Amino acid sequence: MSKGEKYADLGLAASLLREGKVLRAEKEVRLYLSVRPNDANAIMLLGAIKSEAKQYRVAIPLLKRSVALLPRSAQAHYNLAKALFGFGDLEAARDHFVQSIEIEADHAESHNNLGSVYFAQGQDELARQAYEHALKLNPQCQGVSFNLGIVLLKLYRWKEAARALQAATAQDPSDPRAHYGFGISLCECGKFDDAAKVFSRIVEIDPENGAAASFLAHTKRMTADWDGLAAVENNVLRLIDSPKTRDGYYVNPFPLSAISDDPAILFRCAKRAAQQPTRKYTESQLDNMRAVDQRRLKIAYVSGDFREHATSRLIAGFIEEHDRKRFEVFGISFGPDDKSAVRRRMKNAFEVFLDVQDQSPQATADLMRKHEIDIAIDLVGWAQLRRTEIFANRAAPVQANYLGWPGTMATRYMDYIVADPIIIPEDQYKHYSEAVVHLPECYQPNDQHRPLPTTIPTRASCGLPDQAIVFCCFNSPYKIGPLMFDIWGRILNQVPGSVLWLIENTRQTCENLRRQAIARGVDGARLVFAPWVQQAAHLARLRNADIFLDTLPYNAHTTASDALWSGIAVVTCNGNSFASRVGSSLVMAAGAPELSTSTLEEYENLAIELATNRNKLLAIKARLEASRTSSSLFDQRRLCRHVEKAYQTMQDRRQRGLPAESFRVDLEV
Repeated sequence: MSKGEKYADLGLAASLLREGKVLRAEKEVRLYLSVRPNDANAIMLLGAIKSEAKQYRVAIPLLKRSVALLPRSAQAHYNLAKALFGFGDLEAARDHFVQSIEIEADHAESHNNLGSVYFAQGQDELARQAYEHALKLNPQCQGVSFNLGIVLLKLYRWKEAARALQAATAQDPSDPRAHYGFGISLCECGKFDDAAKVFSRIVEIDPENGAAASFLAHTKRMTADWDGLAAVENNVLRLIDSPKTRDGYYVNPFPLSAISDDPAILFRCAKRAAQQPTRKYTESQLDNMRAVDQRRLKIAYVSGDFREHATSRLIAGFIEEHDRKRFEVFGISFGPDDKSAVRRRMKNAFEVFLDVQDQSPQATADLMRKHEIDIAIDLVGWAQLRRTEIFANRAAPVQANYLGWPGTMATRYMDYIVADPIIIPEDQYKHYSEAVVHLPECYQPNDQHRPLPTTIPTRASCGLPDQAIVFCCFNSPYKIGPLMFDIWGRILNQVPGSVLWLIENTRQTCENLRRQAIARGVDGARLVFAPWVQQAAHLARLRNADIFLDTLPYNAHTTASDALWSGIAVVTCNGNSFASRVGSSLVMAAGAPELSTSTLEEYENLAIELATNRNKLLAIKARLEASRTSSSLFDQRRLCRHVEKAYQTMQDRRQRGLPAESFRVDLEV
């Protein structure tokens, strides 16, 4: 026996590799190979060691050689597939995982990794099936519960995702990803109390986890649990710039928008959140994507919300108004088909509708380039369940942020943001990475085909008093907060008999809000909660309200335009951020500029004045009733012409080789 054979031990090398002792494992294998250079198992193990060290260009030839020597070895195919997956060759990785399974059908790790390949390719349903099969074969298979939970989140199967991710936290209590995913799944199930406990636990374990801290603030707001909220939100603000925060766990821009209206803070937060790998394109490649012929301009609207959702309810009529002689309009949908009437309407509104739910962001971007899209519009931004990677992969030569996200994306790949002079004043351009496009009137589309109720339910049937003033706010609870509730408490105390009509969320949220009202000297019974109903029923009951009280720093958006459509006076207050200035843009476009205030003191005084001056309130409501047919807010054809002019200017600059630059669109009536 030679010296190499005597002292080298492949079993020991494999154990060292499992323990993460890569250098020692490699030394052991090389000693063995010095004597037996053609030993298939030794070659395979050396390839696996190099793969573990992410040295894929070295690993893959070794592992291909081991497969050639051991064509019926499931382990050989599995190891090669893992290396190919790490290298990014998804097709080849899939083929070898499949071959591994054909040889050894009950190999759970192969099914788990095959699921990860499908997930990377955007084939989420196939990924789910592979993960579930792996879990059935081995419930303790490392990482499979987490993987299953993440793909179920992407498939909008919230309850199943929560179960899988809870199992993942039990399997690996130290994995922050599993706990964070579990918290998000609980939020989507409406279990905000339970989610808050999860996020609180993450922050205890990892005080620099900005993502968990921001969603702890969000869940506390969703349940109106304001005890200790100020400290939680101050911690969120601290973590925006914390150098200790790990990649992937930065403060989330979505919860922050309800905490701060400082555009500089919001910009810094979005900029950190945008730190993700992007596919590189040279300027010459982008030049080749320019449209140089006389064909119609191809515009693609990208969203996961072409369903029963606020975005679709706002934009449907706008899409229908596009000039099809000049524009070819695409809908790119990565969200679920909820079989709703809104979904059907959106599909019919677009000339071309592409369902890409089961495609990866990169594949979606490739598909959009194949269709020669000129301008791609992101209707989601940093909102929940986004796919910003589509735009990071440069799906179109010109890309714009519009409607879905009230703020900057703070990325190098988003060229424009569509806005108006109220929501982004010129002195705030420096807080936006995008070039700002100022439409001449309100930026927000509003469906002029919203239903007008033929029958209005009685106040009594809504739980409202017949004669008293009804204040309302149908914003999500996370927008309210203690500051606004202080003001609302004073307003109610100044208007005897009045009630505050709010949207019903969880039982705990309602109980906490009643408790907060009592703490401010308001009888808890003066809070009335409206259950969720279909849009038409909501617009019908909304006409029983007198005054809509807006929120700060995150205004009402769709809920405010619903109220204005229903002839309800929306009292709003201007802040400093995009999200805090939408209310003013809406009321001005509706022809009621006096409803916009500059300070919370003015806001409070105006609400009390309107509630106690019936004639003034009725005059405003009459003007708003007339605005449905006379104001720019509900004139989708005019808005569409303005936006089309903006698109044409973007395209003209691109064809002339000019970079994105802020500009104004002239008024067209």
